[in-house]
Amino acid sequence: MKINKGQTKGRDMILGIKVKEHKITLTLLHINTKKSVMKKLSSILLLTLALAFFSACEENVPVPPIAETEAPDLPVAEMYTMPFDEVTETETDTVNNQTQGVTYRNWAFAGINLLVWNTAVVINVSVPLAAVGAAFNEQPVYQGNGVWEWSYVYTAPPALGGKTYDVVLTGEYILGATEVEWTMTTSQRGGFSNFEWITAVTKVDGSEADFTINHRPNNPQSYLMIEYDKDLGSVLHQIRYTNVNPSSNTTGGYVEYRATSNSPFNREFEVGAGPINPTNILEIQWNEPNGNGRVRNEQHYNDTDWHCWDTLLRDTNC
Repeated sequence: MKINKGQTKGRDMILGIKVKEHKITLTLLHINTKKSVMKKLSSILLLTLALAFFSACEENVPVPPIAETEAPDLPVAEMYTMPFDEVTETETDTVNNQTQGVTYRNWAFAGINLLVWNTAVVINVSVPLAAVGAAFNEQPVYQGNGVWEWSYVYTAPPALGGKTYDVVLTGEYILGATEVEWTMTTSQRGGFSNFEWITAVTKVDGSEADFTINHRPNNPQSYLMIEYDKDLGSVLHQIRYTNVNPSSNTTGGYVEYRATSNSPFNREFEVGAGPINPTNILEIQWNEPNGNGRVRNEQHYNDTDWHCWDTLLRDTNC
């Protein structure tokens, strides 16, 4: 509810009311007339009655039946997990083969740049994202008004610090139960308390999702934004990580993954440096499942050509 107020000195007030999608805007409009005690009292009375009336109306907005009987589907890992390993991991013995004159410069350049992002994600957001995934092992409890709650204990594996967390994940149906608004609040045993680590909005049909992950309890500013879009009924989707940390000198930098139906390269990564270097764009494309691919980055190669690797990741002509 918002009340917009202008200068009131020497003016009377008229109440303007707007109702749109159950949201109420009350505006105090002003007219240049002589001061009138009775008019002011009438305005105050009208304002009081209007607030009471619309407050009652908001309380009576019906909750869609599905919101009361079915818990929303939890966000699946595809919505927030970037598949870096599709490029960075291989069973090819690239170290030994280089002694035989084989080079892997193009694939290695692509993989190293993705590893930079992967490392930042593992260090800063792996724990909260893993905690979201742990909710699949728990049963939600309906809280009323279209809100469902998952309350559980999550213990991170040793690789992620081995700490134990008390997690409260809530999902609230919004917009006529077409979307769900998520909030994950976490307390670390022996450490911080009630830290709002993740907020998100997901489409009920699974076609879109947006996540904001805050940095740390002692630095609770936004750190990473995740945007997800999916072509329903297929494997086609895209996911983007964007650095939104206002204290970072690489704010606006991003990495985006796309699963496409293009041929011959049906998987893509794009990495951008953001405002600090807006022309520095790294493009990576490859074939899934064959593994051959190509990379393009003008600042590294000093040209705008594609540079390729074969199914064994060896440098080859495009």
